[in-house]
Amino acid sequence: MKKLILSVSLVAGVSLITHAQGTIAANNLANTGSFNGQSFNPNNGTGNPVYSSTVTSGGLIFTLDPAAQAGNNGYGSANSQMLGQDVSWALYGGATAGAATTLLASLTGSGITGDNANWGQITDGTGAAIGVPGTAAGATVYLDLYVWEGNTFSSYAAALAGGDYTATTGAFANNSGGLTAGGPVTQSPLGGMPDIQLATSTVIPEPSTLAMAGVGLASMLFLRRKTK
Repeated sequence: MKKLILSVSLVAGVSLITHAQGTIAANNLANTGSFNGQSFNPNNGTGNPVYSSTVTSGGLIFTLDPAAQAGNNGYGSANSQMLGQDVSWALYGGATAGAATTLLASLTGSGITGDNANWGQITDGTGAAIGVPGTAAGATVYLDLYVWEGNTFSSYAAALAGGDYTATTGAFANNSGGLTAGGPVTQSPLGGMPDIQLATSTVIPEPSTLAMAGVGLASMLFLRRKTK
């Protein structure tokens, strides 16, 4: 059985939990995907996991890189592009789809440690509850997962520049947990995640890069107005 070597590095400050904050668990271990009504069961390896853009929740990770595919149930390459190699990732989140730009947790470069025996999946490994800023416990939160193959690159942007196989889910809605007045609500894994397929042609900057570009543009416009 192919093992994916995965763990997580929580971002200091961002992941602090408050009573009112929604929390999530950085894993998609419960996801099975679905294609033409057939789901993959990672616990017993049944079903044939095939990438589909119609899978908008409960999704798995696939890749167009033949060298990184687990194949059909992990035993061969026929019919399935399911990921069978270590990956790095960065998870962003927020209270709305447009605000899913705060880095919540990441697994990058030399930070890949631990053990996960499932295909097409990521896991925190620590089981830590990760807070999503600006959200309420138990409310819907919005997440955006960036994934790239291997541990050569320390960021999604570097992986893009280096021609690595990459993909992003785009913002998706997800349940959350947290501490409420009525007691704790268990943090939710990435059940709202769609299927994603790693490829070499995806050119999407990380949210932090977009934010920096926006600040730079605003500064240029401000200076331009002052000189008029």
